[in-house]
Amino acid sequence: VAPLNEYGRSKVCGEQAIMNTTDNYIIGRVSSLYGGNGISNQGPCFVEKVLNATDTLRIVDDQLMNPTYAGHVAIGLKHLLNNRVSGIIHMNNAGCCSWYEFACKIKEMAGLIIDIEPIRFESLSMSYKTPINSSMGSNTFYSPHWISGLAHYLYSRGRICLLYTSDAADDLLCVDLGGRRIIKKKNITKIMTFRLQMQRRGVGARHK
Repeated sequence: VAPLNEYGRSKVCGEQAIMNTTDNYIIGRVSSLYGGNGISNQGPCFVEKVLNATDTLRIVDDQLMNPTYAGHVAIGLKHLLNNRVSGIIHMNNAGCCSWYEFACKIKEMAGLIIDIEPIRFESLSMSYKTPINSSMGSNTFYSPHWISGLAHYLYSRGRICLLYTSDAADDLLCVDLGGRRIIKKKNITKIMTFRLQMQRRGVGARHK
C-alpha cells in the first residue's frame, strides 16, 4: 500500500490502528462509493450530479475505479457479520471503468440527453495526486457487476432504467430488480428466437 495523498494515508493509518488493537475486526474496503444521500460536505453523489446535469459535462477518462453501490455493500456487510467473517475485505462492485465511462453508462441507462466530454485529470490542475488505477479485486461473496449496481440504484430512486448491454456484465438475460426484470439489449434476439420456438411448440412463453 502506497497512498499518494493525505486522504489515502489517513485510511491506511486507520486500518493499522484497528489491526494493532484487535484480531477480531472487519475492514471493508470500497471504491468510488455512491448512494442516495451523497456526502454531507460534497453534496449529491456522482450519479445524481450526472442525472441532474443540464450543461455539457467534462469527465476524467484516464483514471480507473470500481463504481460501487452502497446498497450492495450493505448486503455484503450483513453477510460478513452474520457469518462472523473477519479480516480485510474488498467489498466493491465487480468490474472497473473510468469516470467518463461511468458517466456515459449513466446517460445511456437513464435515457439522458446531455453531452459528455472526456478529459485528462491533469487538465483539472488539482493540488493533489490521485492514483491512475484505484480499482480493486473483490474478495467477498457478494460482488455484483457495477452495471448491475447502477441499475439497482436507478430503480431505487424511482428512475426509468432503460435496457442495457455490456459484454462485461453477467451472462443472464436480465437483471432482477426486486421482482421487476430488465432485459438486456444484447439478448433481445435470443429472447425473440426463444419465443418463436415456444410458439411453434404450442407453448406460451411470456417475459415480464
